[in-house]
Amino acid sequence: MIKIFYNSMIACKHCQMAVSFMERYKFDYETIDISQPDNEKEYEKAENVLMEQQESSDVLPYVIIDDTYGFAGFPPPKEEYQVLEYIQRVKK
Repeated sequence: MIKIFYNSMIACKHCQMAVSFMERYKFDYETIDISQPDNEKEYEKAENVLMEQQESSDVLPYVIIDDTYGFAGFPPPKEEYQVLEYIQRVKK
């Protein structure tokens, strides 16, 4: 299941785009609010996945595909095909 990490304390247009993308392409996903203390361990795992891939963890959302693959940020709709290709490639 794909996990989308966001912060409910901050308005995040890219986070909304990520959720919309997941719904349009019917991916199984869950959203995880990093501002909630209960989600601290999940958030740390997500940061570790990004660090392993040498991805920046400065931009939300974090989109974590599994325990190995993920990325930070989300492209505008005209470039979201790159996300679709990436997810399809790593889920094989």
